Amino acid sequence: MSESKKDSEYFSMDDELFDLKHGDAKDKSVAALKMFGKGLFNTSKFLVTKAIPEITKAAAQQNINRSNDLLKDASIDNERRQKLEDINQKSKDALAKVNEKLAKNK
Repeated sequence: MSESKKDSEYFSMDDELFDLKHGDAKDKSVAALKMFGKGLFNTSKFLVTKAIPEITKAAAQQNINRSNDLLKDASIDNERRQKLEDINQKSKDALAKVNEKLAKNK
């Protein structure tokens, strides 16, 4: 799999594209299956390393901002305030974990 990591963290499909254009029926079938597998891997890797952490980061930040805004209201009762503080802390913890994971993936 020497072609798998030329200049990218994702699998290259150059050889398979060549086989699809110039190969016989067997080569084309194998190339199509390889492209499917590599495409599935590349998509999964992108989702796990980039998309999901960024979505989680945005959601955590939104929760922090929203709970901070609600905590400014002096009229909320103690039970509601405690729930908001818990949400705020859990969101901060999640944000820290996501930022750490994103830093590792760079």
